[in-house]
Amino acid sequence: MPSQDLDVLHQDIRRRLIESGEWDHIRAVLYARLNESGWVDEIKDQTKEKARTMEPLSFERLFEGIKPTAQNTIPLSVKREVNALIRQSLQKHLS
Repeated sequence: MPSQDLDVLHQDIRRRLIESGEWDHIRAVLYARLNESGWVDEIKDQTKEKARTMEPLSFERLFEGIKPTAQNTIPLSVKREVNALIRQSLQKHLS
């Protein structure tokens, strides 16, 4: 599937989740699980450390510097749970 088609599909799925109210529920579960796993504190600590040594301090550079670590360290169990919630929501709306 071409990248442009995937972008359109992603936008449509997100719109449906927002309209149904499921988006807020999924975000709440995601944040709770990341917090419970210690991921939130770990990313905060790493970000603070990078900010202390960054000269000059730049939000954009700080964000781009921590983003790969943040994305790659999300616990697999959290990814699976959130993906399952998204699938359940989509199946409910497509049935």
